[in-house]
Amino acid sequence: MRIGEQKAGTFKGLDQKTIGCWKLFHESLKPVDVVIPFAPDIIQFINKNLTVPIATRRASKRVMTVIQTIACAYQHQRKKDYKGRVIAETSDYWMALQIVQDAFRENMGAQDKKTEKYLAVIKEKERITPGNLAKIFRVSGAAISGWAWKSIQGE
Repeated sequence: MRIGEQKAGTFKGLDQKTIGCWKLFHESLKPVDVVIPFAPDIIQFINKNLTVPIATRRASKRVMTVIQTIACAYQHQRKKDYKGRVIAETSDYWMALQIVQDAFRENMGAQDKKTEKYLAVIKEKERITPGNLAKIFRVSGAAISGWAWKSIQGE
């Protein structure tokens, strides 16, 4: 709804108190170095199975960046090491996992949630046209066609 209001020019914006809180939060953040003490364990877990796709191994660096970003945002609630670096916690990892897990599942060859939902309906109906599938999920026929093409190509 907000996107529609913004595009229509009718969105009034956030109240000044909310804006002030966000400004204060951003001003409180300082450039910091973040260390992830459990990073070697994550990398070892990813690399110990040689059947893990190379894309997943490459994505591990991005996961580390997400963990560091989250720890940076929580820098006032995190401990620091003797060099003054922020120490990431496992809670930072879990938040990062929520952000990247669907992408990782796809890299591992698992189906994304959208595909699981589409396939469940196809299985239930046994025969369904792409147009009817699009109507059920309230998406365009082009979206279904694009999804089907990617699925067939194995992307």
